[in-house]
Amino acid sequence: MRFNDLLEKSMPDLIRDLQGCIRIPSLYQADDSGYPYGKPVQECLEYTLKLAESLGFRVHNMDNQLGWAEFGEGEEMVAVLGHLDVVPEGDGWTVDPYGGEVKDGRIYGRGTMDDKGPTITALYALKAIKDSGVKINRRIRVIFGLNEETGSADMKYYATHARHGLHPRRRISRHQRRKGPGQRDLHLQVHSDRLPAPEKAGGRHCPQHRPPPCIRGLRLRRPSG
Repeated sequence: MRFNDLLEKSMPDLIRDLQGCIRIPSLYQADDSGYPYGKPVQECLEYTLKLAESLGFRVHNMDNQLGWAEFGEGEEMVAVLGHLDVVPEGDGWTVDPYGGEVKDGRIYGRGTMDDKGPTITALYALKAIKDSGVKINRRIRVIFGLNEETGSADMKYYATHARHGLHPRRRISRHQRRKGPGQRDLHLQVHSDRLPAPEKAGGRHCPQHRPPPCIRGLRLRRPSG
């Protein structure tokens, strides 16, 4: 059976398991749970590791900093990096941001695109490789990061503690574009003695959070002098 056919066959299970992942509001919390990124993020990690194990993969929890699923044998390894933490839901939702509702061929919820959807999809793509019976001579690892949205402390931990770390000088290309590459500073010159000059625009809750509509995401200050 071809990979596409295997993926199509598993689509109902993929959607169900993605919905379960979306329904965990895995926002970073500095709580008293003892987990590095808070209890909700930990619950999402445990959910995903349990799912990966049920699909037939070896799983590993690295000190609650991150986890992974792995398939195959060999000294060499290929890794797919995803993350399970999300930014705050923000305003303007017409559906439950943690409901995972399927409507008109789309699934709605925080994390569907960034990054739970791609991560769960990568897991099922690995399952298609496993179920196809194709012979591979290296390991394939799907990494479940937990702190991408608020500093990537998980990847720093991985780089210093894993046998196969992420090289700090290597560029890692993402599977999709979200709000454009990186963070950008916006410089505007205002020719008016009435309108204050812009001071800052950005996410309200964390660096990766898309700011609200521009008029609400713009702080103004008057030029000195």
